[in-house]
Amino acid sequence: MRKKLLGEIMMAQGFISVEHIIRARYKQINDSSKKIGECLLEMGYIDRQQLAHAIKEQNSEQT
Repeated sequence: MRKKLLGEIMMAQGFISVEHIIRARYKQINDSSKKIGECLLEMGYIDRQQLAHAIKEQNSEQT
């Protein structure tokens, strides 16, 4: 089974939209050292708590 992408999880939770992911991906392309969650956070689309929640959900899928 494929691991869900962080963006997919955050969209399903209603934190962000497809437009937010597209904009964050453009930012990520210009700074490849950043992860998508960091870009979304820096752009103000999510807060740290939302990011932590989505990462926790993503990691729980692996077990």
